[in-house]
Amino acid sequence: MRKLVVFFLFLSVSAAVFGEGRTITLETAVEMAVSNNLQAEASAQRVMQAEYERRAASTLFLPRISSSFGYTRLSEAQFTGENLYTLGLALTQPLYTGGRLRSVYAQAREHVKMAGFEKDAVIQDLISDTKKGYFSILKAERVFQTANRMKELAQEHLRTASAFFEEGLATRAEVLKTEVYLAEINQQIVQAENAIALAKAGFSFLLNRHLSEEFEVEDVFEKRKEKNSLEYWTELSYERRPELKALESAGRIYEYGITAEKSGYKPQVALFSGYSWDRGTEMPFDEWKDSWNIGVSVELDIWNWGETGHRVQKAVHAKKEIESRLALLRKAVELEVKTAYLNLETAEKQTEAIKKSLETAEENLRVTNLLYREGMTATAEVIDAQTGLSSAMNNYYQSLYDYQIAYAGLERASGGLD
Repeated sequence: MRKLVVFFLFLSVSAAVFGEGRTITLETAVEMAVSNNLQAEASAQRVMQAEYERRAASTLFLPRISSSFGYTRLSEAQFTGENLYTLGLALTQPLYTGGRLRSVYAQAREHVKMAGFEKDAVIQDLISDTKKGYFSILKAERVFQTANRMKELAQEHLRTASAFFEEGLATRAEVLKTEVYLAEINQQIVQAENAIALAKAGFSFLLNRHLSEEFEVEDVFEKRKEKNSLEYWTELSYERRPELKALESAGRIYEYGITAEKSGYKPQVALFSGYSWDRGTEMPFDEWKDSWNIGVSVELDIWNWGETGHRVQKAVHAKKEIESRLALLRKAVELEVKTAYLNLETAEKQTEAIKKSLETAEENLRVTNLLYREGMTATAEVIDAQTGLSSAMNNYYQSLYDYQIAYAGLERASGGLD
């Protein structure tokens, strides 16, 4: 047990001095990803697009002023001059639209909300991926550190076996077997270094950093977090899952669409006013004449072959489609939350079981080394004990980081990441 504690201290120190470059914490990594990731930036631009669309829709309630200018050249003057000029200003103000303008504006407002929820979903995916990438680096580094530890143990055994061979207490095959095992460990170190490089490259991509930029990640051994119940996480997903909120917004958009289409059954009332200047239409032809008008217009479709009704029914069925999709998504979210919860439970149980296996493997190697020095066992047994310890160490640290990844997955499934 004492050796196990010393080994953990060795890993902590080696992790602190491993490589050079800036050290990134988990919190800093999440902040960098949210701030720098191009996908997050793209989703933010979609929110701005929706916001400007809402602002454009708000102008529909306001009066519109337009201008016009016309010039006509006649082949010959008859009852007018040869050159006709018209210049006019017109003002129109909607008075009653049967709820169409209010519905259009409400739709635009909901589009802003929906774009915001979609942005939240992108950010939550990004945070989840960042945490997975962060712990993937730590997993790869632990494999690297374990391989180096095994290399030290193999080198120590090689020295012992070589000394025994010189004294005639071991065969040449014992030494060769240890050398082959040492060569295999060196290959594992190379593979582990490559795995670290690949994990860091993927992580840099998420953070929108240069792939060749050197950095380290701070190791974290977080305590067990509040597990809560499956019902707690499921209810949380109903409240916070951005995909559900986005689809609920879509349902409201289609509800407003029904009202907008039904406005076709109602009259459209508007105030209009105009001011015009004419030249060449009345005598004297070379002078400008002005006139103005003001009035109210009422338009109502009397018969359009059922077009309005068809449009209303289309909007009704579009809303029903969204309702079906929302019900399906809720079930999919429930399944995702349950799967993530079971994965967390599995990771939690595995960690406890593997921790005991690690202690057993450590003790087995200690006893096997003692037996070898007493000539009571062979090199193959020592190599098997070292391999068992290596496997137990890797499994233990993998389980620790898999627990953190599983918890992040549960948070994402419930919409609890921020």
